[in-house]
Amino acid sequence: MTAALALITLILNGLVGVFLFVRWRARAAGGLPPLVYVHIVTALVSLALWVAYLVGGRPALLAWAVFALLTLANALGDTLLVRGWRARHSAPPGTLIRQYARAAREVLSGKRPAPMIHAILAPVVYFSVLLAALGVG
Repeated sequence: MTAALALITLILNGLVGVFLFVRWRARAAGGLPPLVYVHIVTALVSLALWVAYLVGGRPALLAWAVFALLTLANALGDTLLVRGWRARHSAPPGTLIRQYARAAREVLSGKRPAPMIHAILAPVVYFSVLLAALGVG
């Protein structure tokens, strides 16, 4: 069940991510940061490998590889989240942890529904892949 949940949420989060990418690209005056493309590629490779995991007999090593890739994808996504928050708020003083907390609070406030959904689905994907890699569910 956790493997199926991971697949469903990977696909849903990917669709929300595509929406965010298209919208961001349409609004971006000078192009997007390269980090955006790395985030997208790691997410797409994660999805492809997860499908391979599901159809290939569920080898544990592949599940752990996907988990590692998702760790990178989430770290990149969090970096983009903080950078975007800094740009919108002229980077008020504070530690990185404080800025991350403010950015997370803002994205989870619901004022921007698509980023909120993307941010909520990311840990669901992450932990369902972890549980599947551990053999739970």
